Amino acid sequence: MRITSGFSKKFFEEDAVFEVMDNLVFDDTKLSIYFISANYDQQKVSNGVREYLNKVAFRNERTYLHVNGSVLIDASVLILMEIDMPFEVGYTINYTPTPFTMKITDANFKKRLVKEIDYTPIVNIYGKLSGKDASELNFYDLMSNPLGVSYNNQVFLRSPIRVNSDGSMSFQCFLKEGQEVIRMHQQSMVKELEELIRRLERKLGNVECLLVFNCAYRYLEMLRDKTSYNIKSVFNGIDMIGMNSFGQQLNGMHMNQSLTYIAFGSE
Repeated sequence: MRITSGFSKKFFEEDAVFEVMDNLVFDDTKLSIYFISANYDQQKVSNGVREYLNKVAFRNERTYLHVNGSVLIDASVLILMEIDMPFEVGYTINYTPTPFTMKITDANFKKRLVKEIDYTPIVNIYGKLSGKDASELNFYDLMSNPLGVSYNNQVFLRSPIRVNSDGSMSFQCFLKEGQEVIRMHQQSMVKELEELIRRLERKLGNVECLLVFNCAYRYLEMLRDKTSYNIKSVFNGIDMIGMNSFGQQLNGMHMNQSLTYIAFGSE
């Protein structure tokens, strides 16, 4: 494995993405990892990068970026590597879609607010899902009931974070009026990760190393359910490095409550 190109640029704009990408050559041996400051417009930047990259793993957090001896704020960093071993870039979630779908009927896209689903106040729907009165909903009630959106035969999660005084709910990802969402069913995170490792081994042979970016909501779920020790045992014998983060983007798709990974197999 070797790094073939990398760059960073403060106040990174979409045109600058295109300018740099035009000078890079991509094929199936290339892997890119993109880091964006959380208080910057990640979606705008990632839309530009997505035009050029097929295998992109994103991570963002409210933090500083350090590259080539410099500390950057409101910045983005791209690392491009040439890989001489099999690898896979992907994501996993410990929720499965149910047959029940709903439609967003009142939302503020830019502010990531949803007020109604199927013309019903969203707080009433979440109260029913949680078995509580809408006024009693807490953070864990919301975290345990993310909504799913389907894209390219894959399901990505949209996580609510709070109930607002006007009865709307704030989400960590954009949702728009008319969009169809899926009710999701929570499953064991341990079983989810065990199945992930089995599938990677079938595809890559021995999994030599994992680079993982774990959503903070998953981390809070691990703490709540006291599953940290059992989850660590799933990765016994595999070199793993990574971090908990505020969110990830994969191939330009912003997602919540997900573990985004790069798995490296045997040479």
